[in-house]
Amino acid sequence: MKKASLLTLFLTVFIDLLGFGIVIPLLPFYARQYGASGSTVGMVVAVYSLMQFFFAPVWGRLSDRIGRRPVLLISLTGSAIGYGIFAVAHSLAVLFVSRIVAGIAAANIGTAQAYIADTTAPENRAKGMGMIGAAFGMGFIFGPPIGGLLSGLGTSHGYHGNLFPGIAASALSVIAVLVGFFSLSESKSPTLVPRSGLPPQFDRKIWSFVLGKRTLGLIFLTLFLVLLAFSGLETTVTLQGRDHFHFGARDLGFFFGAMGLMVAVIQGVLIGGLARRLGERNLVVVGTISLAIGLAIIPSIDHAPWLYLVALF
Repeated sequence: MKKASLLTLFLTVFIDLLGFGIVIPLLPFYARQYGASGSTVGMVVAVYSLMQFFFAPVWGRLSDRIGRRPVLLISLTGSAIGYGIFAVAHSLAVLFVSRIVAGIAAANIGTAQAYIADTTAPENRAKGMGMIGAAFGMGFIFGPPIGGLLSGLGTSHGYHGNLFPGIAASALSVIAVLVGFFSLSESKSPTLVPRSGLPPQFDRKIWSFVLGKRTLGLIFLTLFLVLLAFSGLETTVTLQGRDHFHFGARDLGFFFGAMGLMVAVIQGVLIGGLARRLGERNLVVVGTISLAIGLAIIPSIDHAPWLYLVALF
């Protein structure tokens, strides 16, 4: 991949994920403030992923037809709309709508990964994908503290706490659209033949192929179990911080910012060397064990600083 293209892609994804980082840690906080029970908070967060499940393959197939660049720009525009709805949400129903819109539009990360796969050699692909992880981590370094500070600024002036963070996140996605529009070139090969037929998550032939290959099936199973375990972390830690440790939006923002710093260092700096030293298979094992340790610690935490140990694992 040309360095200019990599830098532009990184910048585009980082700007959008900065907005993502502003909103996500606050979402369970304000869902609870607007009367949601713990299970309802989980549904507000989960509906985003549900929309991704149905629509990510649609966007992926569309990117095979019309190109990565236009799909990336469309998805970023949808993110801006979703964050804008979050900004004006004063009820659970509107929060749900904001996450549904954002989930439908959530093709930016998958499309960015496809962009990297198009333009990197196999030996450099892990490093390229690590750049996406670094952008995600940097978005969570700066996004949550900014969101917490903006939330406090809004409430101090008599506005709903989600107004300023939502406006900022929406504006950042618009900026990402402009950066991508003016600077990002197309990566899709003209010879690529788009896949036809059923979406892959509903295609029995694909599942038969995946599950019929022992290594590939185990990779999918491992990834599913890890994401199943990890997906509840943002919700449960946010609710634990708010209800047990009396965290405000600012406290949550700085906690998730610290977590983002850890992710950025690992994904952006250490991942390439660790993969060469340990091997990708062993690295998966070490990372999964670390996650299991961190999750196991959560129920026994009595003091807020110990949450940072969980973040480290």
